[in-house]
Amino acid sequence: MACLAPAPGTRLMLETSAGRFTGTIGYVGPIEGSNGVWIGVDWDDPKRGKHDGTHNDIRYFSCRLRNSQSASFIRPSISGLSYGKPFLEALNEKYIDHTLVEEGKVEQVVLGSSQGAILVEAPKLSQVRQRLSNLGKLRFVSLDGEGVCSSGGIGSIRGRLDNVIHLDLSCSLIPTWEEILIITSQLPKLQTLLLNHNRLIIKDSLSHEFSPCPQLQELHLNDTLITQVELSYVQSWFPNLRGLQLGKNFIQTLNIAGSSGYRLLEELNLDSNVINDWTMLMLVLRNLPALRCLLVPRNEINAVNYPGSNDISSTNFTNVKQLSLSENQISDWHSIDALAVWLRNLEDLSIQDNPITSPAVKHYRPLIIARIPSLVVLNGSLISQNERKDSELFYLADIVRTPDDPAMRTQNHPQWRHLIEKYGAPDETRRAAVTDTLAGRTFELFVQKLGRVPIRERGEVSKTPLFSVKVLPSMTPKMLRLKIVKLGKIKKNSTVRLWAILQDRDSTASSDAVMREMDDPSKPLEYWGLDSGCGIGFLIDR
Repeated sequence: MACLAPAPGTRLMLETSAGRFTGTIGYVGPIEGSNGVWIGVDWDDPKRGKHDGTHNDIRYFSCRLRNSQSASFIRPSISGLSYGKPFLEALNEKYIDHTLVEEGKVEQVVLGSSQGAILVEAPKLSQVRQRLSNLGKLRFVSLDGEGVCSSGGIGSIRGRLDNVIHLDLSCSLIPTWEEILIITSQLPKLQTLLLNHNRLIIKDSLSHEFSPCPQLQELHLNDTLITQVELSYVQSWFPNLRGLQLGKNFIQTLNIAGSSGYRLLEELNLDSNVINDWTMLMLVLRNLPALRCLLVPRNEINAVNYPGSNDISSTNFTNVKQLSLSENQISDWHSIDALAVWLRNLEDLSIQDNPITSPAVKHYRPLIIARIPSLVVLNGSLISQNERKDSELFYLADIVRTPDDPAMRTQNHPQWRHLIEKYGAPDETRRAAVTDTLAGRTFELFVQKLGRVPIRERGEVSKTPLFSVKVLPSMTPKMLRLKIVKLGKIKKNSTVRLWAILQDRDSTASSDAVMREMDDPSKPLEYWGLDSGCGIGFLIDR
């Protein structure tokens, strides 16, 4: 019996020994030089593909992602192929257990990973199943990767899920936005919708009769290859969004300026795209007056240019408090100065893994702090009042050491006037001594790895430390820990404990060093009694 294949545009899932793969049918029919029917698939994971929809110089279909090799042909009869199930069927399979237990009979369940060898009694398990099977009480529903392929039709779930506030339909087989809108129209309390790793399209016949979903506040569209046209529809369907995630969509430009539906947007996540023009990004986002958090890590931004007079006068970025530019290509200090002009109320900046924050750039942290006066948190570490003062004094000293024309200092260093009003002008006749403001206060700590937790706050000082770090007395253990993780090439998600080794490593009594665990991340290094020549011991919790 021949295997029938659905029409192009249908989504499918293929289970293989290498994993589960989803894709969209681009072609169904014969292939020159081969017998029978083939299915041409545009795979969501380009690594699964072998070509761009062309076979033997004949184009059968095109991939959604331009210039990709995400296509291949499979037979309709291939093992592990499925086309999914309606929303309600997938929901029932996951959240309702239809196993019936005789009244008065005690169920038995397999214990742990005993592979059926150990059974234990579970006398109230049926009651747990009954509570979970009451769909009307569900508030959080996740059908991520469950093969949902359709809404099931208008009215299919109406009245069944009236309390759902969070729905995850990531990695689904739903082909169109129309099916998504049918689902959301039947969930009156829905606030958060996750559609990551989907490939939705807008049908040519899509009517505008769908009522907006005003209660939805957060929408995740990461890795969906969403287009600018679709974004314009999204703002009309979900007019009151507070949070929008658009990561991994190969976005280079945005076209949401003037979209009234995004005027309530507070957080925009553009992680892992190909944005390279900061000014373009700012001018596009200028009509988002509620924007507080802008996340643009892992893009291609190499500079932040100063805004023109018209740019600032026509923009409204006074509410932006948090910005992430981590893992971009920013390499110059003028970009940091320009950030302070664009975002005058910026409080939280993440800019690690840029050329300007590489280990080769000395004192980048105090220089960034001093150049952005509104900053409260840098790279996840709180800036104390003492650290800000140290940083600003160091910046003043650094400016004086630079052989600039004094008349050009305000232009080259926008914070110059503000800082001399705050601290007074440095004595330029004593340039060498000016370094005492910060560089003279830095001291060197030697870092060693501990083999165990010190007993009674005593331990041995290594004569061959792993490396040394230069620090300020005002630095916090949290910031020091980040520095050690980076220099020591420790996995970022590791739990690292620190001990202050209160003895010079050149001392002869190495086995009797005092070691205090730095278990209060808010206390500066000077609180722990650390000084030049002392050490830091770290231990990685397994």
